[in-house]
Amino acid sequence: MHREEALAVIHEIYHVCKDSVSLTCISLDSKQVEHTKFGYQIRMKCELDNISRQRIETIIRKHNLIQKEEKGYMIISQL
Repeated sequence: MHREEALAVIHEIYHVCKDSVSLTCISLDSKQVEHTKFGYQIRMKCELDNISRQRIETIIRKHNLIQKEEKGYMIISQL
């Protein structure tokens, strides 16, 4: 995803989860999307409850993104 879109997603997630989730680390990582193009993915270190997880999944669907969890991080990227 483009940098601006990734930042917008981060702000949306923060807005819906700021009272219920402690986000200890958020990074915007560059990754190669195709052979010549680069995009960004979001890496967040957090522990989510069911309500926060549902809220974040709604945002991810809205932006047509995917998520995976790996070693305590949630990674959000484009399809």
